[in-house]
Amino acid sequence: MTVDADRGQLDRRSQTYIFQGDVVMERGGRVLQADELRYHEPSSRADAIGNVRYRQGPADIRASDGYLYLDQDRGVLNAAEFQFGPTTHGSARQARLRSESVSEYDDVSYTVCPPGDEDWWLHSRSLELDRAEGFGTAHHAWLRFFGVPLLYTPYISFPIDDRRKTGFLPPSLGYRGRNGLDVATPYYLNLAPNYDMTLTPRLLSRRGLMLETEARLLRPGYATELGFNYLPNDSRFGDDRWQLGWDWRSRWRNNAYFYGEYNRVSDSEYLDDFGNDLATTSEQHLRSQAVLGYRSGGWHLQGQVQGWQTVDDEILPRSRPYRVLPRLLASYRSSNPGAFNYNLAGEATRFAHPTSERITGLRSDMLLHTFLRHERLAYFVTPSVALSHTRYWLDYPDRLSGNHPEESLNRTVPLFSLDGGIFLERDLSLGRRRLLQTLEPRLFYLYVPYRDQSELPVFDTSRTELTLSQLFEMNRFTGPDRIGDANQLSLAVYSRLLDRSTGRELLRAGIGRAFYFSERKVRIGSRAIPEDSRSRSDLLADLRVSLGPLTLYGDLRYDTREDEVVRRSLRLSYRPDEWKAVHLTYRHREAGVDGQGAPLEQIELTGVWPLGSRWLGLAGVHYSLLDSKRLERFVGLAYGSCCWTLRTLVREHISSIDDDDPSLSFMVQLEFTGLGALGRRLDAFIEEVVSGYRFER
Repeated sequence: MTVDADRGQLDRRSQTYIFQGDVVMERGGRVLQADELRYHEPSSRADAIGNVRYRQGPADIRASDGYLYLDQDRGVLNAAEFQFGPTTHGSARQARLRSESVSEYDDVSYTVCPPGDEDWWLHSRSLELDRAEGFGTAHHAWLRFFGVPLLYTPYISFPIDDRRKTGFLPPSLGYRGRNGLDVATPYYLNLAPNYDMTLTPRLLSRRGLMLETEARLLRPGYATELGFNYLPNDSRFGDDRWQLGWDWRSRWRNNAYFYGEYNRVSDSEYLDDFGNDLATTSEQHLRSQAVLGYRSGGWHLQGQVQGWQTVDDEILPRSRPYRVLPRLLASYRSSNPGAFNYNLAGEATRFAHPTSERITGLRSDMLLHTFLRHERLAYFVTPSVALSHTRYWLDYPDRLSGNHPEESLNRTVPLFSLDGGIFLERDLSLGRRRLLQTLEPRLFYLYVPYRDQSELPVFDTSRTELTLSQLFEMNRFTGPDRIGDANQLSLAVYSRLLDRSTGRELLRAGIGRAFYFSERKVRIGSRAIPEDSRSRSDLLADLRVSLGPLTLYGDLRYDTREDEVVRRSLRLSYRPDEWKAVHLTYRHREAGVDGQGAPLEQIELTGVWPLGSRWLGLAGVHYSLLDSKRLERFVGLAYGSCCWTLRTLVREHISSIDDDDPSLSFMVQLEFTGLGALGRRLDAFIEEVVSGYRFER
């Protein structure tokens, strides 16, 4: 023990040292300072009087008087003012130190705002701070915001660092037209370091009381999450409402993996009533599946089962998707640079349907693909040969069984292709910037003989969208139910502009089309697609330009025969820094393009921008030009200070293009640094509508 004092004396009877006059006592990293100190050596108790200051680690406490047991890190200080680190501080009628990391305070005011900028205070009858466990606990607490009482709670527990702890989380508040006032009080259960649960009673003024449950488990090799929401006797709907979601992801050291998901809702209107975004509310089918796989070298083995819940009642039962019960896949890819390579893929799938009106059965498919990629600095040539064999064992509905006496069907198709390209480049200068421009012509010839496939069912196959990259694919269909016949030559030219000093791609542009030497006869269904009889495809182009904070994406499909644009999209993004982002998107598609029946023409504008040093503005609109209807609009504001953030959002949206009753919702989130957030979490919604942006301040 080190003592620095102007004078001191020993009372031998009580074995107490008495020091007066700006006394500083130091012991084991603990510093006690006062106008007068009385130190009892046998018990290591120090009584301090006048201008008391105690420092130990990050703790700095000032008081009028008190006592401390220096060898036990405990004591009592009266009229105390405390500070932990640069911001956490407060005052209390009395501070009781229980150990090196645990302290208790009576009639306390607590904040994590910097001294002099205390926008909020937590006033409590009693407060305990446990720095070892990383949480604080207060009883009979008032939260005052700019001097105004905002919230009272008889009990609150909050983190004082990044660790998790069991207890109530801050309540949330929101409003939505069809649900009314929305109040939720989540309770978090930190059951173990690797699993936890959150129970959230949620009161919807126009519907009733809902309970939301979320459980998470993390173990070496796997992670799982289970969510279940239940609303008994929805007063507006007239029945119980619920949603179940389960997700499991596993990966083992022997290269095996498993993932599964299970999703169900109680009724077709659940997502409309409780979904938070346009994509969710317009969902037609909910997928459930389980996948088990193994990878080793070039081998990949996989087993899968898959089912669906159709949540759109307007979809007829016979038009609903097939279930996969099960699917077994095996594939092998060789890797021999400069030599012949081959890919082998096999599949066996059992398809079932929820009704008895559709063809069901077993499908097996084998694909052998061999190719040689000959590549040099200035060119590449890749000849390729593939053989596809597909066999079906079918069960026909009674109404079709007489027309299809063959229950076993098969199809064998060879595929031939020759792919080649040239790489040309030249140096350019733009001011002082040295650039490299490339010119990359590419030719792709594809020949697939015609096979009559009209008798084959269509389980999981559709026509792909014709894009510039699809010109170089060997099949114009997804899935093995259809192998498209082809005798065609695809030609495309790409050009890139690169910054030599950084290697960054400033521009990439491509244009191309296919020339057909015969009519394409393979189709899905009996309806012919006009473009299959043409001698050349539409003109296809895409573009990407990156100039500093500005990025432009473009896609175009132009029908030269009819002299019209049948599909186009444009996306312009401007992000000068991490707090600024503006996205403008335009999409247009004519009816019937690539088998898509409905035409589309929409524009979307979203952005977030600082409005001063502390304010952020958020706004967006999604509009259908074709229907002259606003699909969604929202506007929000955020204010961020050193110790609190306020986020508000007003949103109006429709669940489908035929919805004439927009849903209005209001969300507010008030976050107090060190205590948590009041209000509905807006992060997920904002990150979705403003691509690549995190709305934090």
